Amino acid sequence: MIYEFTKKDGPGMFQKIYFVAQAVSSDKTKPALACILINDEHIVATDGCRLHLVNQPEYHPLEPGLYKVVKYTKTVIILNSVESDTLPDYPDYQKVLPVAEEMVVLDSPASAAASLAQVIRSRSTGAFDFKFFSDAFTFSSVTYYKQAKGEYEPLLLANEDYSVMAVVMPMRT
Repeated sequence: MIYEFTKKDGPGMFQKIYFVAQAVSSDKTKPALACILINDEHIVATDGCRLHLVNQPEYHPLEPGLYKVVKYTKTVIILNSVESDTLPDYPDYQKVLPVAEEMVVLDSPASAAASLAQVIRSRSTGAFDFKFFSDAFTFSSVTYYKQAKGEYEPLLLANEDYSVMAVVMPMRT
């Protein structure tokens, strides 16, 4: 089944799919990661270096399953459902999600630039792909982050109600 979302339809579902689709893998050797996973709770994608997740809206036209991104532009996204029995299992993304007690409140979440600067200053070790890092700020204002304890621990970012999250893995140097 093919689903089309356009910006003209309103920002809700289009914006969620657009944000998540940024993290879809282009690696042909990882076919499950080349899809968006939709379940009853979340819409999620990961390429192994980052993970984008949004909470499932109450009303949504998509059944749980895997969806291939057929077209992805700033105005149109087309998804095609994939038979999951033809792909390896999708990774257990919930293992990397933080619990609220682990998150730190940003001093100035009103501005994406200020939030980004504060998170960068809080990092004493580890380097991140700046595009992956800045993509995390494209959907919703980042209000919380989890400060990594080591240089190889991922950076976790979330909005105020944890309905939008991004996980960015550090680059190995």
